Amino acid sequence: MAAKLVLGPDESVIIKTEHIKYGGMMANFQDTLYLTNHNVIVEKKNVFGGTKEIIYFPIRDIKVYNNQAQAQIGKDRNGYNTLDIYFINGQESFSFTWKKDIIPWIRKINELLTGDKVTTAVVNDRLSIPGSETVARAIKGTIDTYKEAFGIKPKKPRKVSIRCSGCNASVNGEEGTSGICPYCGTYNDFS
Repeated sequence: MAAKLVLGPDESVIIKTEHIKYGGMMANFQDTLYLTNHNVIVEKKNVFGGTKEIIYFPIRDIKVYNNQAQAQIGKDRNGYNTLDIYFINGQESFSFTWKKDIIPWIRKINELLTGDKVTTAVVNDRLSIPGSETVARAIKGTIDTYKEAFGIKPKKPRKVSIRCSGCNASVNGEEGTSGICPYCGTYNDFS
């Protein structure tokens, strides 16, 4: 008999991601991960897509340090991006195909445990090389200085508002740049 997902009477699904990988070398990307207001739940699938096992991890067992839930982005042995969650009794890793799909999970877990909607780990995760923003600003400043020396006035960046390609929320930025949606973590180009 196949396992069946059972939620408590006061339990609601907050976020769900299909095609994740959980559990060992022989696992593949056919499992489903749920976050509810009570649990992180893995629905393990068999080769034919049927549910073979349901695993529940209570969110009350997730560690919190400095008002930050201990959920972060990592990598597995094969180089896939993982959602690493540190529980009181150990760590669990869930492999995702795309790093950007992990960010909403970190946000929601932190919000459930601390009430904080924005986490430092997510805000600082720009999916780029650490320090590259500082280098880019320095180069831009140097170029602007040379332009001014030759009498060329730098263009002021034009502010634009677009609809997020992930959640359709209104997102503001500077034309010609890209940025992360504060609501769902999707990257958008402000063209």
